[in-house]
Amino acid sequence: MAMPKLDFEAVEELQAVGFSSEQGKALVRIIANMQTAQLATKADLAGLRTELVETREVLRGEIVAVRTEMRTEMAELRTEMRSEMAELRTEMAEMRATMTTLATKDELASLELRLTEKMSAMFAKMIIWLVGIAIASVSLMAAIGQLMK
Repeated sequence: MAMPKLDFEAVEELQAVGFSSEQGKALVRIIANMQTAQLATKADLAGLRTELVETREVLRGEIVAVRTEMRTEMAELRTEMRSEMAELRTEMAEMRATMTTLATKDELASLELRLTEKMSAMFAKMIIWLVGIAIASVSLMAAIGQLMK
């Protein structure tokens, strides 16, 4: 780091209050060195730029990984929901066929109760998945926000 130039006005002011020329120069040099020691060099800034670039690349990689994971989970959820919907359709078709041959109201009520229970279970699973995905998304955004600070 280059030495700062002496501030001759400051040396003159110090001489005016009783400092010798050498004392004034020494004091100004000490203060200038202390100030300069706290300044960032071009090398410091280059290092910081490098760290920022590396951090940005790490974040991009993590975002891509999370995005891929989220897409995979969503695809799995869609597949599972389609499968359950297909099962429900099959059961409903079977129930319709059965309902046409039912003789009593008790049998019809039993079938209606089973269908309601299965639909409720499927709805609960869907809500749990959606809440989990929402929490994961919010957590990801919060983590990214913290990393960007």
